[in-house]
Amino acid sequence: MPREKRKGKKKAGSITVDMDGVSSRALLPEGEYPVRVKGIELKTSDNSGKDYLEWEFETFDTGDEKLNGVTLYYMTSLQPKALFNLRGLLEAMGVDVPDGPMDIEFDELEDEEVLAIVRHEEWEGKPRHKMKDYAPLGERGDDEKVSVSEEDDDEDEDDKKSKKGKKGKKPPKISAEELGDMDVDELEDVVNTYELDVDLDDYKTAKKKINAVKEALDEADFLED
Repeated sequence: MPREKRKGKKKAGSITVDMDGVSSRALLPEGEYPVRVKGIELKTSDNSGKDYLEWEFETFDTGDEKLNGVTLYYMTSLQPKALFNLRGLLEAMGVDVPDGPMDIEFDELEDEEVLAIVRHEEWEGKPRHKMKDYAPLGERGDDEKVSVSEEDDDEDEDDKKSKKGKKGKKPPKISAEELGDMDVDELEDVVNTYELDVDLDDYKTAKKKINAVKEALDEADFLED
């Protein structure tokens, strides 16, 4: 009697899967990582209806193979009062940003490199990494960091500032009125750019988020009188 074939089951075998270009889901420890631009996409916020750029970065040269090729996302608002964050990111990549209109060609920015400052936040009860800020690669805080000799102490203040990179520019003060008009994405821009010790996820309402940012700006002397 012929043996019946069992339905619903497949014999284990093998397949070939191309993992080239597939990012890792490893959790990056908090710290600084060299990243390069993989892609840029123009998006519109579901909450505010305002446009922003979503940047996709990929880690490289981390010193640990498991941490190379990890994807990080970063958002820069396109609202006029928040463009300082986009400018800072472009300048950190070495892009010459004019004091006026400029065209941003997404393709031309691919593979540009920057230093990502990564922090952890909780998402659905689990930690996840997030790119919270950026800096020029020359400001990497490891063995590549340039040490200052005693002779450098005689440099004037302008020379010292120039060595900090373009990201070292002091951002402009913000008024309470401007903060009141910002949505959550724009507030996140402010928190990142001004390096405020504020986690917007700790506040449930827009008003509380704005007040938290306002107090932090005031404490850091970035709130306009």
